[in-house]
Amino acid sequence: MTIKKINNEKIKIIFYSTELMENNISVHSFLSGSIESHRFIYKLLDIANENLCLDLNKSSLIIEIFSFNNSKFVLFCSNKPKEKYIILKEPIICLFKNFNDIVNFSIYITTFFSKSNIKSSLYKYNNNYYLTINSIETDCLINNKIISTISEFTNSFTISNLCFSKFKEFSELLIKSNAIEMLNH
Repeated sequence: MTIKKINNEKIKIIFYSTELMENNISVHSFLSGSIESHRFIYKLLDIANENLCLDLNKSSLIIEIFSFNNSKFVLFCSNKPKEKYIILKEPIICLFKNFNDIVNFSIYITTFFSKSNIKSSLYKYNNNYYLTINSIETDCLINNKIISTISEFTNSFTISNLCFSKFKEFSELLIKSNAIEMLNH
């Protein structure tokens, strides 16, 4: 067996059918994805972790295995890329009837999602407050939780960038950037 680090995110392990047999795993059983084959792969990853001083998160890996004549196997293992920056196609606009509601919302968001970077602005139009969220820098799961939280606090909607430009033209800008963070203090 040979183990090679391709880069910080990917490793390559080459092993042979004889190593499968030494672990009481037939080639057929290995290729069908048996529990024994999964244990063998985890064993290989543990060896790779020790030899290369890696910190592989086994719960979020992409594993690709290629077989050559059912005797030589090449395993590529990489960490699943995390989407860290969610760019919204259109801004999310949250309507608040009064200023206290928007402050409470901001406190809640910064308390429970403190590691998320939410790019936001605050506008006033026709005695209503409009919090606009242009991007959310976090993983997808937390992004979905933030969007769900918005729906619990207020009505929200998205509009096209053209309509948003018109909205900005006719509304009063109160906080240009980092509105959620500023309203929390």
